[in-house]
Amino acid sequence: ILLIRTFGLPLHLVTLSGAYEQRLAFRAALAEAPPAFGYLVAWSQSVVAPLILVSGIARRRPSWIAAGVAFFLWGFLINGSRQAIAATPFAVLLYLAGSRWVTGKTYAVGALLMLALSSILYGLSRNAYALGLIAERIFAVPGVLSAYYYDYFLGRSPVLLRDGIFSAASPSPYPRDMTYVIGDLYLGRADANANANVIADAFGNLWFGGLIAALVLAFVLWLLDAVTADLPLGQTMASLCLVLLALSNVGLTVVILTSGLGLMIVLYWLVGASLLTRD
Repeated sequence: ILLIRTFGLPLHLVTLSGAYEQRLAFRAALAEAPPAFGYLVAWSQSVVAPLILVSGIARRRPSWIAAGVAFFLWGFLINGSRQAIAATPFAVLLYLAGSRWVTGKTYAVGALLMLALSSILYGLSRNAYALGLIAERIFAVPGVLSAYYYDYFLGRSPVLLRDGIFSAASPSPYPRDMTYVIGDLYLGRADANANANVIADAFGNLWFGGLIAALVLAFVLWLLDAVTADLPLGQTMASLCLVLLALSNVGLTVVILTSGLGLMIVLYWLVGASLLTRD
């Protein structure tokens, strides 16, 4: 209710081609809201919506499923995040895969089929979004942005998290957040937020010392595995749908804090069984 009072109910449809403009408008609105609202919006989409959707599927409650889908749709209409559109089918696929204990080989084949389907749809329709939403955004863009981060920061000062959690302790050596610095230089747009994956972000912050991010991530995933050991695999995987995508799109601190991985671990530990198991 608080978020709806702040950002309102969407009164117009947002097309996939207009999602970027909607994202810019949301950033402007968020800049005038209290800082905590950024976390609330992100958690409503990456934590609350998946948990409601998956609980509805597990308990066979259509009203909960509809509420989860509505949360995702509200997120897309408010902040223009295309991931919110893909979240529902992605969550269902993860639910089915985890419930049937799909092997690693099958996941690899599934990824290849997704690439092939994306290319075929593009060949038939010549619609850039048919290619961009899967082949480009999920597979190609994270790799390209990683190369940009390596190229830029190899001969420059690391950020040392000074445009994030350490911003109050010391100013960043760059005039803007590093995601916008990369976007401006390599993508040619001053408003382009070139957010990259965990390893690329860690390199920009700590150079090769950023490889420690892999160790921190391994520890966080160990905690996640520990608190979900007794939970159904399919429901757990599906409820993490947007957190999993965040690993290839944002830095580790953002994954844990803003994208809600840390909050999810706490919720799994405290009330996971009641949220993800059937009555």
